[in-house]
Amino acid sequence: ATVWLDSLDTKLKSFDLFRLPYSNASSSRLATVYPGRIEFFKGPSQVTVPQYISSVRGGTQPLCDVWFVDGDHNRAAPEVDLRNALQASAKGAVIIADDCSARFPAVQYAWRKLIKEGLIADMFNRTLVTPPPGGLKGWCVGHNTERA
Repeated sequence: ATVWLDSLDTKLKSFDLFRLPYSNASSSRLATVYPGRIEFFKGPSQVTVPQYISSVRGGTQPLCDVWFVDGDHNRAAPEVDLRNALQASAKGAVIIADDCSARFPAVQYAWRKLIKEGLIADMFNRTLVTPPPGGLKGWCVGHNTERA
């Protein structure tokens, strides 16, 4: 996020549970370094992102140009999160799925399904084996092919 905040006149919308100590510490630091440019939405993405979509539709929030989706990795949750991101993104917006690896097959399945449906154009997939405690990491990067 800091790459975009440092190099562009942009704003960050952050959706997180904020249950972990580093979440609160990093959000506090970002808010200090980039005052007025970050808005935090605390709570489960299944609640906060649909609320954001309603705000977009109501004209009180902008469409997003970049989504980094790192939510629940089980069952249908990755697909729901990715579909929600598409609904609140501009055509051509960059969509990034974190943990898109064999370690989290539900994320890979959701990504491939949205590509097959023509909602995401796949640009990049990368899986890395990182030293412990990281392990297998993967990212899928694409863009919104239409206003979903």
